[in-house]
Amino acid sequence: MVAEAEKLITEMDERGLEIDEFTQSALTRMYIDAGMLEESWSWFWRFHLAGHMSSECYSANIDAYGERGFILEAERVFVSCQEEKKCTVLEFNVMIKAYGVVKDYAKAQKIFDSMKSNGVVPDKCSYSSLIQILTGADMPAMALAYLKKMQSAGLVSDCIPYSVVISSFSKLGHLEMADKLYREMVKHGVQPDIIVYGVLINAFADAGSVKEAINYVNAMKRDGLSGNTVIYNSLIKLYTKVGYLKEAHEAYKMLEQTDDGPAIYSSNCMIDLYSERSMVKEAEEIFESLKKKGEANEFTFAMMLCMYKKIGRIQEAICVARQMKEQGLLSDLLSFNNMISLYAMDGRFKEAVSIFQEMMKAAVQPDECTYKSLGVVLLKCGVSKQAVSKLEVTAKKDAQSGLQAWVSVLSSVVGMNVNEEDF
Repeated sequence: MVAEAEKLITEMDERGLEIDEFTQSALTRMYIDAGMLEESWSWFWRFHLAGHMSSECYSANIDAYGERGFILEAERVFVSCQEEKKCTVLEFNVMIKAYGVVKDYAKAQKIFDSMKSNGVVPDKCSYSSLIQILTGADMPAMALAYLKKMQSAGLVSDCIPYSVVISSFSKLGHLEMADKLYREMVKHGVQPDIIVYGVLINAFADAGSVKEAINYVNAMKRDGLSGNTVIYNSLIKLYTKVGYLKEAHEAYKMLEQTDDGPAIYSSNCMIDLYSERSMVKEAEEIFESLKKKGEANEFTFAMMLCMYKKIGRIQEAICVARQMKEQGLLSDLLSFNNMISLYAMDGRFKEAVSIFQEMMKAAVQPDECTYKSLGVVLLKCGVSKQAVSKLEVTAKKDAQSGLQAWVSVLSSVVGMNVNEEDF
């Protein structure tokens, strides 16, 4: 491609045809993409020396280098433009962007701050670009300072700059600042959109702050905005965390009516909530729906197993346990513990120890709950309570020697060949 382009340029030169600025910047990018930096610079320098480059052409060349992380070359073009006294807001904006690409946040701020002293007034793009760069670097406090300047300059026409700063504060857990900025935005007459509300509702839902999250839901409704899948999923997370069954049920029904449907996390939250209240039918409906869609995961099955075990429907619990094994959904400590506990409760000691063996092969460290269930196995097999207690104490003092002691006793009592090298 480069060779063909150069051939055409040579032909144009021979025929005395003028090369326009679009062709100039396009070939610059072509050289850069081909890793031919020296050629790209010679090509730029030819037009710079001719003295006919416009501000737009300088900015296009800066951007060509900056987008690809060649910051030194971008700076050289910028300086060349300054020497020609052709710098406008365009050149400053692409330099801010270039510093953002290479994550030089200090220089991005420095060049922004130098605009006025160079007789250039920052525009909406200048502010938005720098705010985006700083929030992307988890520096919302610095971004906020520029947002306030942007507001004072009358350049805030929508909630997008507020949204990115609110989102950054929320991500870092600075919810008071996020809430304060939301209120400032409303005070300035800037209308929040569904994204702003989604960020705030999700952040306060994660923190378990029911009152604040509900306040945002109500504010969203007052603004005439309908919830979306992100918000409904956040609400389910919140409602299930605090046990608001009715509200969670309503939010889930709304999710089912959306094109995307409920996220697997939300469905699992609902199963968990229904399980806690022994609402078997409702939990089973979601479980079967997830299985039909191929979305049920290990946590889904584990919760159903727990529910059936809790209400004494052991056969259903065992059926779920077998499905988990068949589908390879056995990797989490909680799943192993639930399955061992189930088999121990039902007197299926060999199955319980077999799951324990799989647990060791998977390099999952047993905990107190694991040993408690295995202790039930030993007690039912005639091992004394004192001997089981001694094993539990040994495991607490030294995990590895304790594990070996449990393996040794289980092998001799249950009659299975459990090998400690598996762990």
